[in-house]
Amino acid sequence: MEAGADFLISQPIFDPDDAHRFRDSYERQGGSPLAVPVFFGLQILEQGGVLFSSVPDSVRAELDAGRSSVDIAVGLYGRFREAGLNDVYLMPPIRRGGARDYGAAREFFRRLVSQLPSI
Repeated sequence: MEAGADFLISQPIFDPDDAHRFRDSYERQGGSPLAVPVFFGLQILEQGGVLFSSVPDSVRAELDAGRSSVDIAVGLYGRFREAGLNDVYLMPPIRRGGARDYGAAREFFRRLVSQLPSI
């Protein structure tokens, strides 16, 4: 931040408490709250896909049981919002070899928009 960072990003997280623990730890160590936003990763998982962080057994079990990866991500996003964690960025599924499944990301956003109240 001393070098001019305007924001920070994290690897994917699967529990909003991880974000709160990070912020609390930073404040204890640094003596003050972070002066820049932290965008926490929300990864849509895919069976056999590339992972960038540790995935809880409960999330793996949902995926292994056949629950849609987009359903899991939408549910996780809801938990983030309920916990007051609004600074997130979406990571589409990443397949071996690096290809991304942007269709899953579109479906994620389509579902979020469909949940918005009508204006």
